[in-house]
Amino acid sequence: MRLLSALVPLATSRYRPFQIFDGDAIRSVKQLREVFDERFSKPRESHPDRFSWDPWHVTRRAEDAPTARVAAAPEVIEEETDSIEEAVAAAGRAERGAASDEGSIQGEGSGLQYSMLRTPAAAYFPEELFEEFCEELAAFGQKHLGCDAFTPPWLACYTDGHEMAWHSDASHGPFAFVVNLTPNGCHARAESEKPGWFEGGETVLLRPEILDYWRGFDGSRGLEADSIIERVDPAPFGRVVCFDGRVPHSVSRVRGTRDPRRGRLVLTGWFSAPRPSAVGGLAEDGAPSEEAAEILDAALAVAYDAMDELELARVAGFLGVRVAVTAAGVVKSVDALCDTLRVDSGEQRPLDDDEVPDDVSTRELIAAALGEAEFPPASEASTFTLPLAFD
Repeated sequence: MRLLSALVPLATSRYRPFQIFDGDAIRSVKQLREVFDERFSKPRESHPDRFSWDPWHVTRRAEDAPTARVAAAPEVIEEETDSIEEAVAAAGRAERGAASDEGSIQGEGSGLQYSMLRTPAAAYFPEELFEEFCEELAAFGQKHLGCDAFTPPWLACYTDGHEMAWHSDASHGPFAFVVNLTPNGCHARAESEKPGWFEGGETVLLRPEILDYWRGFDGSRGLEADSIIERVDPAPFGRVVCFDGRVPHSVSRVRGTRDPRRGRLVLTGWFSAPRPSAVGGLAEDGAPSEEAAEILDAALAVAYDAMDELELARVAGFLGVRVAVTAAGVVKSVDALCDTLRVDSGEQRPLDDDEVPDDVSTRELIAAALGEAEFPPASEASTFTLPLAFD
């Protein structure tokens, strides 16, 4: 597996809005894809599973105010018409023209907020296969994030014209996830010799420095798209993307194929329940032993007391911390699996040249306290995964 966000020492960790895992992160994705392909392989034959899709289409205009679009019509429709039918046709041409505007901001031209085909994954896939996927996803989440539970996944398909405009989700957990079921070769890449079946469909996030734009503002340099947003391709097949759902994000408009088998196909949801886990000599039933848990809690209490004493600003976010302990009971390393810790913007304070931001101090205090913890000798080394949520 190729990890595009590696384990780093907690004391030097910094905010990471997303992490990418390529390779065989979840092995059942191949079988899930085969089920989807089989159900769309004979388009002339009817099957209940072909009718289970919700064409989710939400505009950014209030549904209860249909006159809002008409009010703008005189600025758009300039054709002279002699009948209602001609007026409707002219309006349709204007609507299509706006939707195809290549120069518009993402989501502006179409007036769409959400547009895709979607269905609950639990109802779509065979029960045994879906359970296998859920077991693998839970193991993946616990290993890489410290979360082994998740919200019911949706299966979403994007073909020509589908998109998600900019939004920020109400949080259902520390991380949103996207599991890619799009076949290799479908997505058009600039460096590829083959055009692919569609372009767009990237997961797009605002960069952290844009979310805190005026802090350290430098008016001497301009910014272009790649300095403002981060794009994550819907490829390769099997890619898992985990990201901070608090960050404004979107899915760029898909252009090209209308064939569901050649579009952007993903499973989405939230990792929702952080849980401490452990392996090795100081583990009991996959969790820290009672004695180890008491030592870890005491170390964290030292860190939290130090934060209060230093009157650090409020921080919000999630730290997935991995503590490695030798068989002799000595802490070998304290690393960050994932890190979405940010200082509350309302409590940010000016810093002297020799000071560090309060979110950095928080990480350093936790790393120091856990690093100084003393554990009893055990039959073998131990590894603890500690999910730490701040709100």
